[in-house]
Amino acid sequence: MSVAAALVQVAFNLPLERIFTYRVEDEDLRTRLAIGKRVLAPFHGRATGGWVVGFADRRPPELDPGVELKSISAVVDEEPLFSPPDLAFYRRAAAYYQVPLGEALHILLPGGLDYRRELVVTLGPKAAAGKKSRSPELNRVLEKVATAGSLNLTE
Repeated sequence: MSVAAALVQVAFNLPLERIFTYRVEDEDLRTRLAIGKRVLAPFHGRATGGWVVGFADRRPPELDPGVELKSISAVVDEEPLFSPPDLAFYRRAAAYYQVPLGEALHILLPGGLDYRRELVVTLGPKAAAGKKSRSPELNRVLEKVATAGSLNLTE
């Protein structure tokens, strides 16, 4: 069930008690959102996976008016991983065990759901220049990347 809300509340697997509010500017993303789906959102300069735990029509009142809300960048799941009644249970479990909701969701949901970012490294046209000023180790890595064409790094 999707909700056409302008703001979405996201819980991250972090030792923080608060829920974060993000804008949803893309209409396609907005129609695909539902409680229980994972989203990617900017958090401290990087895309971080979190769970949709609610929707809002206005900014949180405790948020400084000068702070601009950021937008989610992707909806990861086609189907929700949990329902609103499940979320109510997860909230009670988090309160009982005194852990943030995002950490509780990470613990309570099945393993293998972590979002991992893959970085593909390729060499640009200037990579061959300046070989003498590089360390031998860096030259070996660059040669391996050049031979393979690219290098995949999973975070």
